Amino acid sequence: MGSSMSNLLPEELEELETETGFSQQQLKRLFGRFMSLDKSSTGVLSTNELLAIPEIAINPLAPRLAVLLREVNFRDFVRNLAAFNCSNHNSNNDSKRLSLLFRIYDVDDDGFISQEDLQQVLEMLVGECFTARQVESTARRIISEYDLDHDCALSLQEFSKAFSDEDLRDTMTFKMYSDDTAF
Repeated sequence: MGSSMSNLLPEELEELETETGFSQQQLKRLFGRFMSLDKSSTGVLSTNELLAIPEIAINPLAPRLAVLLREVNFRDFVRNLAAFNCSNHNSNNDSKRLSLLFRIYDVDDDGFISQEDLQQVLEMLVGECFTARQVESTARRIISEYDLDHDCALSLQEFSKAFSDEDLRDTMTFKMYSDDTAF
């Protein structure tokens, strides 16, 4: 970004503001946070640097997020964070949010969520609170309920039917700053 990674050019700020829905002030703060996380000063966050973000580290899906967001530059970092920005409630952002959530659940990255994919993610979410049998039963029920074409997997379209906008926002947003800027 810009002539150096130490600052953002005004035109880059405007472009990112339009693209992500973050204000220029939020983008400047995010850039500062990005730079402080980039311990290697490469302009790219490694998996370990991403996992140093407390809001990601405490998430039970942190391993999946780390796989999806590994080795990101600032532009990609804010694009991905924009999916979590609950103050940006437009249909394009909801679509990005849903797409990211789908990618989290599509563990084998084949473009579909199989029962096995769903079981792996549910196990991450519930930990030791459910037995393997309960997780398997839940995954089987979800697949059977939303698998409209009966191919034993959920497409993005089928997956989207499982989430209302309100459910999606609640699932995919979190607070990042003490001034109630939410992502």
